[in-house]
Amino acid sequence: MLIHFSTYSQEVVHSSHIMTLIGIKDLLSKHFIPGIYTIAKQTTNTTLRRVTSGNIGWRYPIAFERAGQYYLGWNSDPSTKADLIEASTERVTTLSRKIQNGYYIVTGMWPFNDDGAFRSWFIRLLWG
Repeated sequence: MLIHFSTYSQEVVHSSHIMTLIGIKDLLSKHFIPGIYTIAKQTTNTTLRRVTSGNIGWRYPIAFERAGQYYLGWNSDPSTKADLIEASTERVTTLSRKIQNGYYIVTGMWPFNDDGAFRSWFIRLLWG
C-alpha cells in the first residue's frame, strides 16, 4: 500500500524517509489535493475528533485534546476527504485522498510540542 504523508504548513521545511514536512509551495500536495490552502493556525488546546466517513478517520480515537495545528481548506473534490476536524468549528486538520492502492495524507498538525509517546502513537494511526 502506497502512503505519502505530509504536514502542510507555512513555516516548516524538513525531509526524512519516514515523513515529509512540506511548506506551502509543495507541488506534490497541490497536485494530489486540488486547491489546498491553510485557513488558520491554532496554538491553544482544542478538541479534535475523527470523521468516520473519511478515508482513514476511523483509525483515530473519537476525540482528543491537542495544541499546535493549521486548519486546511481545498477545492471540493469527492476523492479528498476530511479525516480529523476540530470538534467545535469542524475545521479540517487532517485530510486524505485515495490514490490507486493507497492514500495521500496531509495534516496541519506539527509535532514540535508533542512528546515521543504521542508522536509514536500518531504516526501509527497515519500509517495503519
